[in-house]
Amino acid sequence: MNVQTAKYFEPVREINTLALENVEKLLDIQLKSINDTAKLGVEQLKAAADIKDADGLKKYFTDQAEVVKSLGERFVKDGQSALELGVSYTDKVQQIVAETVKQEAPIVAKPAAAAAKSK
Repeated sequence: MNVQTAKYFEPVREINTLALENVEKLLDIQLKSINDTAKLGVEQLKAAADIKDADGLKKYFTDQAEVVKSLGERFVKDGQSALELGVSYTDKVQQIVAETVKQEAPIVAKPAAAAAKSK
């Protein structure tokens, strides 16, 4: 591969690497969320199975409000993490593109200027 071809593919490789890293991080967030939610579900089933009387039932339903609240907070936190990943990825890709354009603009401008003069 010649130097010009390698130079052309470098930004593409950088963007692909960023995309792969982003997918891995997003999958980590999702898998942790799935695991935690599954554990919470099992804990709630165990708590329901341990209800022995009306007071236990009342406590179970009271505790459910806190469980739902914490679950909602977790989903918000995970959503914010995913959003931050997306914003970070976009910023990095824009930076790579801007640097590439800055480096390649003089190279492209010379033939364009020569073509304009020859008309």
